Parts: sequence; structure tokens; C-alpha cells
Amino acid sequence: MRRFLHGFTLVELMMALALVGILATLAAPAFKDSIQRSRADSDVNELRAAISFARLEAINKSRSITVAPTDTSMGWVAGITVKQGNTVVRKFSAMKSGAQLSTTGNVSEFIFNSLGGVDNEVGFNYTQGSTSKTLKVCPTGRILVAGGC
Repeated sequence: MRRFLHGFTLVELMMALALVGILATLAAPAFKDSIQRSRADSDVNELRAAISFARLEAINKSRSITVAPTDTSMGWVAGITVKQGNTVVRKFSAMKSGAQLSTTGNVSEFIFNSLGGVDNEVGFNYTQGSTSKTLKVCPTGRILVAGGC
């Protein structure tokens, strides 16, 4: 009576490990870019949520609401503060490490009026590694992640 042994030989196991290593080496750069894009999407969505919150507060309270960076020395990347006058309504967290966020025209703060509009268009430029995104707040208060007002 013959017994059949099931399993892998050492040579087969080593070949499989070598193949997995080669595939992992080739996939690592693409995975890194995917992570950067995901972080960028997350940060831009949080920025959009903060601005939307401020606009809705202005409309609901029929008052002017100010959007400003939490720490003026670090800029917008340090987080966003939504204020009514001198009273802080809500603070939003800082961006992920390695992110850069600037505004067109170096806007230090902007104000939503009681109708949810702003005086001038405000543009944000976000970069995370090789990924860059733009976000604009139109004078009507509309928030666009890509494109112009």
C-alpha cells in the first residue's frame, strides 16, 4: 500500500516566497501613491466639511461667521476655527503630517455673511507629497473641490 504525502517541497516554497517578494517590491511605489491620494482626499473633505459647517451656521443664525486658521503662525494646515465674533463655535483638527495648505492671495480669514456668501472668492491649494488639490469658495458660498466659480 502506497502513501501519498501532501505538501510542498522546500524548492516550491522558496520559489513562491521569491515571487511574492518580487511582486511586493513592484507594488510598493503604487501603494505609497495610493496612500498619499487617500490622505489628500481625507484632508480636503475635512476642509470642505469645516467650510460647509461655517456657511450653514451663518445661514441658520443669520449672522456673520468667521473662518480662520487655529494657529495663525502655522497657517491653515494647523486646523480651522469657526467663530461668531470672538466666540469659538467649533474647531476642526489639523491636516495630516506632510500636508501643505495655502490660500490664493494669502487670506488670513474670511467671513460668511448671513446669506451664506463671502465678499471675494477664496481659493485653497492643498499638497500632500506629489498629490495636489484645489478647493474654492465662490462669492455665493458654493464650495467647489475642482474647477472655477
